Amino acid sequence: MDDKHLKLQATAVAALVKLHIVEKAFDPMTPSGHMMVDTVLGLLSRLHNATARPSVVGSTAAERSVEALSYIITFTPVKDLLVQHPRALAPLLTVSLTDTPSNMLYGVAYSLHHLLTSESHLKKQKMANSEMTPDQYEQLQQALKQKSELDDGDSVDQVHARLAAVLALPTAVKTLTLLLKTKSPAVLELAIQTALHATDSVDVRGKLVQGGVLAGLFPHAHQSDAAQQAIAKILITTNPHLIPSAQLLSAVRPLRTLLVMDQEPLVTIQAVLADPDVSPELVHRHVVMLQNLLEYVATSCDTSTSTTSSTTQQETDDAVKLATYKAQFKLLVPTMETLVVSTPVEIKPVAQACLALINQF
Repeated sequence: MDDKHLKLQATAVAALVKLHIVEKAFDPMTPSGHMMVDTVLGLLSRLHNATARPSVVGSTAAERSVEALSYIITFTPVKDLLVQHPRALAPLLTVSLTDTPSNMLYGVAYSLHHLLTSESHLKKQKMANSEMTPDQYEQLQQALKQKSELDDGDSVDQVHARLAAVLALPTAVKTLTLLLKTKSPAVLELAIQTALHATDSVDVRGKLVQGGVLAGLFPHAHQSDAAQQAIAKILITTNPHLIPSAQLLSAVRPLRTLLVMDQEPLVTIQAVLADPDVSPELVHRHVVMLQNLLEYVATSCDTSTSTTSSTTQQETDDAVKLATYKAQFKLLVPTMETLVVSTPVEIKPVAQACLALINQF
């Protein structure tokens, strides 16, 4: 089909995909589902390659193509396939706050939000404040012999691979920065969450600073917990000398907000270590707190591995929490290494002990 018919084709494909999703008839692993995914990615690629006049290709074709993608982006195989096609990604990463229609901006933000994390992670976030924990939900599904909705076939390695693939594209960070400037609350919330997802990969945090994402988060930190956490995660593994002093000053308030909130101990420690305006005494106090927490986790791990009897639900919950702590501790390694070489004498031995404990995990 010629480029002049792209608008009509995109509209038809979006309607067909929506129908399959509504009727729960879409499965990306079936031949028909795979063909539908290829069609959507092909549409997006043709937007990038189109040689027709803008009035022919137009924003409507782009809107409908992004709409079609948004219906299926929650499926892990679609996510993994999308990042293998940079030309299909391009329309998601070439938006403009003045020229891109608002509904397409939302579709782009929604697609990136799901692309850069796993559906199980998003579901666990929603269940965080519910009466049933994710682990209890898993056990209920097993008892009912139903497939858990938390089992989406995704993994941390796959998420990080997608993050690396997307942020390697030259316009990716610029697009995320632009989305953080939008006036739409719905788009803005998705953009902030996407930025938080991006900080899960330590390797890309430097790009977020250089590309303006860190600066774009500051205006929203006073009312967004996700923005505060993203700022803390970026700063905790970034050399302060590489960040403009104005941005460091802007970081003080959101980090202080994290300190006074009822947070998990590790979140509080991360906020202290990331705050450039915290006194050495407070840093020392929290590094000691971190050492105590590390020793507790190490002891708990030794105890759990020596236990061979059947575990209770509480023990299972504790094991999950310990595993989460261990994963987060790994993110503190660069900060501990910095503290070992560039802090007052009284902090160095404690930081060295913390680093040794982290390296045991």
